[in-house]
Amino acid sequence: MTQISTGILEPGELAFLHRCFSDVCSHRGLHSESDAANSLAAQLFDLYQNGVREERELYTFLGGRKLTD
Repeated sequence: MTQISTGILEPGELAFLHRCFSDVCSHRGLHSESDAANSLAAQLFDLYQNGVREERELYTFLGGRKLTD
């Protein structure tokens, strides 16, 4: 899916974003309740709402783990 979000997230989208958030927090060694993690969550939602929907791209923008094919 490449269309820009309407602001309403479906359960599957939330699960996807949560998984990305958790993976990047783990990779960076962030506690999920930290200020840095809150900033990461805001960046993640901003990217997603602006059309970045591919997992690999999100990880690249957020400095998360490197995915392999």
